[in-house]
Amino acid sequence: MTHKQSLLGALWLMLLALAIACTADIEGTVDGKACTAAGECLAGFTCDPGTRTCVREGTVADSGPIACDVGETNCGQSCARLEEDPANCGGCGAGCTAPPGAMPVCADSTCDFMCDDGRTRCGASCVDARADAQNCGECGNACPAVTGGQATCSEGQCAIACEPGSSECGGTCVDTDSNPNHCGGCDVVCDTAKVCAPGGCADSCPTELLQCGQACIDADTDPAHCGGCDAACATPSNGSATCAAGTCGFRCATGFEACGTGCIDTSKDTNHCGGCGNACAVPARGKAVCSGGACDFTCDPGFVKCGDQCVDVSANPNHCGACGNACELGKFCTSGSCSDSCNQGELGCSGQCVDPTSDPANCGGCGVACNEPANATAACAGSACQISCEPGFGECGGECRNTSADTQNCGGCDVVCSSPSNGAAACTTGQCSIACNPGFSDCSGQCVSLQSNINHCGACGNSCSGSQVCAGGGCTTTCPSGTSNCDGSCVNTQTDTSNCGTCGEVCSAPPNGAPTCSNGSCTFTCSAGFTKCGSVCVDTRSSTANCGGCGNACPVPTNGLATCTTGSCGISCSAGFSACSGACVDLSTNGQNCGTCGNACAGGQVCANGMCVLGCPPGQTACGAQCIDTQSNPSHCGSCDNVCMAPVSGGGTGSATCNAGTCEVSCSATTPIACSTAGGPACIDPAEDPRFCGTCGGGCSSGEQCEGGSCAVDDCAPGLVKCGSACVNIASDAGNCGGCGGGCLPIVSPKCQNGGCRISCTGGRVDCNNSCADTSSDPAHCGGCGNKCDAGETCVGGSCTGFLYATGCWQCGVGNPNPVCCSLGGDTLCLPAGSACP
Repeated sequence: MTHKQSLLGALWLMLLALAIACTADIEGTVDGKACTAAGECLAGFTCDPGTRTCVREGTVADSGPIACDVGETNCGQSCARLEEDPANCGGCGAGCTAPPGAMPVCADSTCDFMCDDGRTRCGASCVDARADAQNCGECGNACPAVTGGQATCSEGQCAIACEPGSSECGGTCVDTDSNPNHCGGCDVVCDTAKVCAPGGCADSCPTELLQCGQACIDADTDPAHCGGCDAACATPSNGSATCAAGTCGFRCATGFEACGTGCIDTSKDTNHCGGCGNACAVPARGKAVCSGGACDFTCDPGFVKCGDQCVDVSANPNHCGACGNACELGKFCTSGSCSDSCNQGELGCSGQCVDPTSDPANCGGCGVACNEPANATAACAGSACQISCEPGFGECGGECRNTSADTQNCGGCDVVCSSPSNGAAACTTGQCSIACNPGFSDCSGQCVSLQSNINHCGACGNSCSGSQVCAGGGCTTTCPSGTSNCDGSCVNTQTDTSNCGTCGEVCSAPPNGAPTCSNGSCTFTCSAGFTKCGSVCVDTRSSTANCGGCGNACPVPTNGLATCTTGSCGISCSAGFSACSGACVDLSTNGQNCGTCGNACAGGQVCANGMCVLGCPPGQTACGAQCIDTQSNPSHCGSCDNVCMAPVSGGGTGSATCNAGTCEVSCSATTPIACSTAGGPACIDPAEDPRFCGTCGGGCSSGEQCEGGSCAVDDCAPGLVKCGSACVNIASDAGNCGGCGGGCLPIVSPKCQNGGCRISCTGGRVDCNNSCADTSSDPAHCGGCGNKCDAGETCVGGSCTGFLYATGCWQCGVGNPNPVCCSLGGDTLCLPAGSACP
């Protein structure tokens, strides 16, 4: 044998040994577990028909699976500890997921995630609170929007970046060519009789410019006055408003694309992933993820990723105990094993054994799905739907609100911050405050002009004496040319919001707006981040009724809610439903989306437990291409298409259920009692509901509230406040003007009008012993001075009229003769037919 032959022989022996070793390795890693009922195995394995066990593709079954250590489970190619392995959490192939900036973890067979260093967990996301303008410093702390610029976050502190053409003055972006309080430079204030034009304060605007208040603007190019005074263009997130030839538009920042009316980063926006309109599919109990323009998803904590679904391997019949391990049709999955029946206390819903007391997809009954509003996670407790708000948000009326900044829920639900004259309401760290209009100063909670206010002339509390007037911030004897003497204040009635057009005409504004006076007529502007839509100010970045622009209402899907994010419409599906092409569907029964989005069953087939089959399993009925348990499904209760009615009291109070083929309602913990009404079933709280006080038939009488299940007469009529032992109208009472104890000065300004002290009553109001009253609606002077309405009455058209308290407008005319619904002083009132709201 030659040396070369010896080498070849040795090489051949090495290859043979390697082949034997590889074969032994292959045979040694055979799973050896039973095939599924459908004859399926994990990827890389096939079902051996002789032994009905899973074997590696291309081999035959051997004597058994590989040996794993105590506490480990054989998962095909490896051994895993199911209680801690994020790739096999609770079952083989059950992978945990994590959002960007996090890593998946498995603890006690339950999936969760941990944020990377430097990131903070906010709900289902991990954010950099040092730089995220929506979560700056802490979750939910959104930096306030900025007119003429963008809100930014640096080292956990909010800041602003002004657009070209604007200058930063005291934390705001202003155009120093037109702003009368920063005219030509920051803090350069024009006199009330002058206007701000390019070059500085002037007596009048150049002929080519339009005067809007004290500002000279170009209505062809100014996005704050596009086409006319106060016609502000909407400013999208990540973009800026534009105005060309008097028509609004916008431009997007670098890296963002115009999609509809918003500026979108298509590399990570789940509603426009990789291109405008490309919405990512979202499986039930999952969250969409868009990374690099490609769609993916993560599963909620406690759920694992099996193919295109987020599942609970302890209960899912298609992934029972492990991904891909399907139970036979008609069997249930309970505690990770296929069974003929569910455990005691569980319900069998589409092959799953669920706990109806805690499962938000089957809360109180099969198919009773809990809604999941923005910034919340659906929850079920005691068979009643609830929501769990993300950090930084609080539950208010079935929604999650940022109570640190929401002027309608400031520091708590329904705590409404009042807007002062010449200013706007504000909410900062859960405390109500005010933001005075430019040119006005905060003097003890009132916005006043130190240049003209006789009670605060030049400085808060500095009152002019005798016959003096206040002009230019100083007390003098006569008002200068171009101004009018209004109760000792020298004002320009063309621009003064407290004396607009004439003395005493006070301008008002809706929530999130500020009043303005332009050319002697009242109007209003909206706060930064809000857009003027008719008579209200809305945030078009989040308003589902005005998403991206006024009147652009987002469609509401069946079994879900509409959403609006950065001015772009989307959907949020109820628990147990998946988002597929803009619809919320049940993948376990939907014939067009069976098991996964877009998987349509062939003709003659139906969808059962997420699989296309020829017939429905026992106990289910074919409703179209769906297999339905008509004994428990509220959309097909007793028979196909028999939809159970939701409570007329609203979705936040309860939901429709189907029990043994009969429609019922499941009420929430806060409204625990179901009552039958003429309009349908209702969920109420008998301890506080004045129309159902104590029992379903226990309605309180006129003017009575419900306290602890008993009716009691309210101390004061709506619109009146109890100050000491007296019920007064703080808008007109001179001894309690603007609040209890806020008395007007008898010599300087003795009268109270609209919550402010003044010398005389104006605007058609009647002087009732220094109370400037509108006798058509003032319950302290209804129809005439001193005619105070009783506690069970309110003032309507100058007449004291009886009313009923209610918790919602649906109660007006239901079991009572008062069909007109009104809101007054935070209360809901039911008034007689033909009444006008006061």
